Amino acid sequence: MPPPSPHSFGQIALSLACVGFFATLGVLVGGIGEGLVFTTLTLAAEPFLWFVGLSLALNFAVNARVLAGLTTLFALVAFAMGVRLPQPPDSNHKSPAAITSVVRTCAASLGAPEGEVTVATWNVAGSEDARGIARALLTLNADVIAAQEVRGEALWAEVISHLLTHQEALYNEVVARGASPSPDTALVQGQYIEAMGGAGIGVVVRGGFFGRCGEERFAGVTVPMPAAGERVANAVLTFPVLPGVGAFPFVAVHLDRPAGPSELNGWGGRIGRAGRLLAGVSRSLDVDSIVITGDTNTHRTFSRFGGLLAGAGLTEAIAGPSWPARLGPIPALPLYTLDRTFVGPSWSVASVKALRAGVPSDHLAVVARLKPTSATAAR
Repeated sequence: MPPPSPHSFGQIALSLACVGFFATLGVLVGGIGEGLVFTTLTLAAEPFLWFVGLSLALNFAVNARVLAGLTTLFALVAFAMGVRLPQPPDSNHKSPAAITSVVRTCAASLGAPEGEVTVATWNVAGSEDARGIARALLTLNADVIAAQEVRGEALWAEVISHLLTHQEALYNEVVARGASPSPDTALVQGQYIEAMGGAGIGVVVRGGFFGRCGEERFAGVTVPMPAAGERVANAVLTFPVLPGVGAFPFVAVHLDRPAGPSELNGWGGRIGRAGRLLAGVSRSLDVDSIVITGDTNTHRTFSRFGGLLAGAGLTEAIAGPSWPARLGPIPALPLYTLDRTFVGPSWSVASVKALRAGVPSDHLAVVARLKPTSATAAR
């Protein structure tokens, strides 16, 4: 068998053109097509595209067609990066009616953060194991945690009760399994807000409390988010206070998702409107220390969502794919970045990671450690 001949200039140029075509196609699908069904279909088909592309690249490599294999691989990567190409900051925000003058006055009274804080988000996937959820929350080792798909206020109250009355036992149990959460104070506060119809958002502060504005205590300001049909979706704004850190606005979100193929075509539009509202929350509060986190049901292929939040001065703490972490009873390799965290300019991201919590869930938990920016710390 004769050795392979060197690749001609024409072959190399054709390969580069192929890669450029797929990169451009990705940009068009991820940007122009975001409000249409194209991005949604790409999102659904992406695992199949990667499987086919990698299979072709491997086949070419085995048959000594190195250039064809590399072209296939780079074209696949270029398409994926093009779909996710961040859009420029977009200031087209909308101030939600829930952000009243009282809420804005409260936010205006907040000072700059004084120390580090760890925040987390985790979709508990409807688990009704209150003790297991509480144990898992401890393993996250976070100061403020947003949980989604919590099955009712009574369950969340039971979770908080476990954290309060069995905290030492839970702490020792976590340590016995090899984890090393930091020692916690006995003070734990929780709040619950209905979202997604019967599956709400639970927020917990460990070692701190929820703040007040004068004599008014905010038990969570509900900010309605777009949803299809008769469904509801909400975000909740709270003001946690932590010793050594201070108070800051914390927005926990759970955005709507399509219930079937008939809702795919409007999904991108609902995501865009949700991005406008969340950006509007940040702009209306006008506080650099805001944190927005939760199950956005929004992959980074919907690049306009990130552009809207960037237009409000927020930066994303990117942890990587968080869903699906489980297919039924079987653990799986996550493919999509649905659980996301955005922070205001008072924060810099010291670290961010996605990890499996103790209770079986189809989402990984995302934990971000934030520290004050140097400019903020110097004031």
